[in-house]
Amino acid sequence: MEIILIRHTSVDVPPGVCYGQTDVPLKATFKEEASVTAENLKEYFPFEHVYTSPLIRC
Repeated sequence: MEIILIRHTSVDVPPGVCYGQTDVPLKATFKEEASVTAENLKEYFPFEHVYTSPLIRC
């Protein structure tokens, strides 16, 4: 079994701010970062299972 962990893309909060489970806005680079992440994961498709947070950044 192989487990792949992916962290969310950049969020639009000041450096040093702890946002925890707050649903914070995403940076304008979200789509570009998500595309790069998807490209880097192509060799692992299709996934058997995907688990994610309901927060917009995830």
